[in-house]
Amino acid sequence: MSTIKILPYEYIHVLDKNSNISWVEVGPQTFVKRDHHQIITPGSEKAQMIKLSSRTFCIIKNPVQRDSQGKPIVDKHGQVQVLHMELEYRFFK
Repeated sequence: MSTIKILPYEYIHVLDKNSNISWVEVGPQTFVKRDHHQIITPGSEKAQMIKLSSRTFCIIKNPVQRDSQGKPIVDKHGQVQVLHMELEYRFFK
């Protein structure tokens, strides 16, 4: 086991090699990586979040599906469902 310190506005992608399920861990936190976990963040161990400044926006490809209360929809295996081939615009608030 090893620990990874994730700072604010950083994240990592983790793959559980036993169940073949991946998820995102968001900072600030100290993540304990077990033997059956693999960090699969592209490019490096940790990645920086995109920060929007005023009068800017970004386009999200394949956004997550949300229920009527705005929470992500999860299947029986814990995977978040996405809207394939859709685009979502997010603006600075």
